[in-house]
This record gives sequence, structure tokens and C-alpha cells, in this order.
Amino acid sequence: MNYSQRKFRVWDTLTEQYLENLALQHLSIDVWGNVTNLHNGSGGKELVLETSTGVLDKNRIMIFEGDIIEYDETAIGGDKGSGDVVYTTSMELYGPSFVIWCTDNQGYRNFPFNAKIISNIHK
Repeated sequence: MNYSQRKFRVWDTLTEQYLENLALQHLSIDVWGNVTNLHNGSGGKELVLETSTGVLDKNRIMIFEGDIIEYDETAIGGDKGSGDVVYTTSMELYGPSFVIWCTDNQGYRNFPFNAKIISNIHK
């Protein structure tokens, strides 16, 4: 993915919804990922920045950090399950990347093929 074209979404913990395009125009993101709403001064823990993985699910919907996906790779000898999409810089095998925190076996796994978004961590 070209980093100059990264896509983000922002969850507002006060209204419990994602900010729409008009509200996104009033946001400032610093180099540490902190978000500030320039319109009303809110920010910090009230606004949660989530980065696009650059990967589409099997229904051609963009997968973001914070999505919950399910996957089934049994047809190619893999496993099936579900998990939260997270970004990590601490994976020895993968390096900085998006991975899945699998809720069924409480461990990380590489990004699966044929994933489907079923929810997000805020719902």
C-alpha cells in the first residue's frame, strides 16, 4: 500500500458511532496517531483512529483495524475461526503488519484468505 494514500476511520466514543466524511474534515492527526477535532476541541481517548489494511473482504468491503472477521480456509488445508484485526510491530515472524487476534485460540495468525467482516470491536 502506498503510505501517502492510507485510509482511516475514526470511532467517536461519546456518540458511539463512526464519524462521517464532513466531520473527518475537521480532524488533525499527529505523528503519534493522536486525533483532535479542530471544530470542537475533542480528542484523546474520545476519538479512536483505525487504519485500513488495504485488503478487501470476500464481499469487497475494505477491512480496517478493529474489524472482527471470520474466515474458513479448510478447503485449502487450513483452519477456520474468527478474530479481531489488529496492527502490531512486535511480531517476530511478520514484522510490522496487520494480523488477526484469534478469539478461539487466543493467539495471533497471519491475515487469512477469504475473510468476511462480521462486526467491529465497538459493537
